[in-house]
Amino acid sequence: MAYSLGRRANSKMVAQMLDQAFGRLKGQTPLLHSDQGVLYRTEAYRTKLAEKGIVQSMSRKG
Repeated sequence: MAYSLGRRANSKMVAQMLDQAFGRLKGQTPLLHSDQGVLYRTEAYRTKLAEKGIVQSMSRKG
């Protein structure tokens, strides 16, 4: 598990969370689930996941 806190959600906060999570993987390639927020749909976010071989999963629209 990894998390990052901030007053407002932003790309830097999400990148910090991913870097923290990547440090805990120890060779594993998990499925990462998130909501459909704009920060989780950016190319930079998707590229970071792809570089580590992580499959991205998102919730359906409600």
